[in-house]
Amino acid sequence: MEEQSKNICEIKLHGDDELLWEKLRQKLISVINTFLDNTIDFDKGTSVRDEVKKLASLTLNFAEEKLKKPGIENQKLLAEVDEIYSKIEKNKAEANKINVEAKKTTC
Repeated sequence: MEEQSKNICEIKLHGDDELLWEKLRQKLISVINTFLDNTIDFDKGTSVRDEVKKLASLTLNFAEEKLKKPGIENQKLLAEVDEIYSKIEKNKAEANKINVEAKKTTC
């Protein structure tokens, strides 16, 4: 299965001197790729690029879960409110029943 990539950040650079920029642009890209390909975790054999990808995925998953959590908490709160409201309605119904029975016995 082909890995789908997501662009998280895009940096656009340009120089005042177009010819100089054109020469240095490839050097800059090469230096960045060399840095990203350096091994950062020798035990696992992972590169900076691998770890940055993993960190980006974990960060995105964490953010998505955090955004879901308020919805779950709100649902729990609504359920608690519904339960309290049901108890209040039940108590009102019981009180009305007692009042009706009391009126019947006094008449």
